[in-house]
Amino acid sequence: MGCSSLTVNFTNTSVLNVGNSWDFNDGNLSTVLNPIHTFTTNNSSSNTVFNVELIAISSNGCSDTIQKTVTLSPL
Repeated sequence: MGCSSLTVNFTNTSVLNVGNSWDFNDGNLSTVLNPIHTFTTNNSSSNTVFNVELIAISSNGCSDTIQKTVTLSPL
């Protein structure tokens, strides 16, 4: 068994935000509005779960957070 990978195109649908921060839960971060990220795992026996978080920041400094799960299955 080799490494499994999955490339995901993320879309930020926040309205009136002036900044955003993505945490992909694999040690990688991004401030790109709509990032493309590749998840990888060496786990060949069970699923690997990544809890992706987006923090959107408004012009007055308020923030809102959403989390979604990406599950990577073994080959």
